[in-house]
Order: sequence, then C-alpha cells, then structure tokens
Amino acid sequence: VYRCIESLLHNMVLNKIDFSNNMIGQDAVCKLAAVLRTNHTLTDINLKNNALTSTGAMALAESLEHDHNLKHLNLSNNCIG
Repeated sequence: VYRCIESLLHNMVLNKIDFSNNMIGQDAVCKLAAVLRTNHTLTDINLKNNALTSTGAMALAESLEHDHNLKHLNLSNNCIG
C-alpha cells in the first residue's frame, strides 16, 4: 500500500483508486493525505472499511483544501467520530 501511495506523487493519469477492505491504517491514510496536497488527478478514492479514525479523517479533510479535483471520497464503515 505504501508503494502505491508513494507512486501517486508522480501520477499524471490515474483518476480512481480503491483501497477498500485493506485495513491500511492511520499511517498510510496520513501519507495519502500528504500526497493529495500535490496530486490533482485523482477524482475518486474509496477507503471503505479500513478502521480509519478521526485522525485520518482530519488529515484527509485538511488535504482537500489543496485538492479541488476530488469528487468522491468513500469513508463508509470506518471508526470516524
């Protein structure tokens, strides 16, 4: 998962990614949030059922201030709130 997330730094084509049901954890979602600050090609991210907490959700929310192209973010079935 980390390699995939790191490769998104150089992504110029991929617009949809599905990490659902992978239990990627807080560290990985925080890394993804950091990547989203510079990656503007992703329009759809699925993070369903990954046991994410409010920490990861906040990191994602902060990164969305920099990513105006993301249209869909699925955070269902996580431990947010």
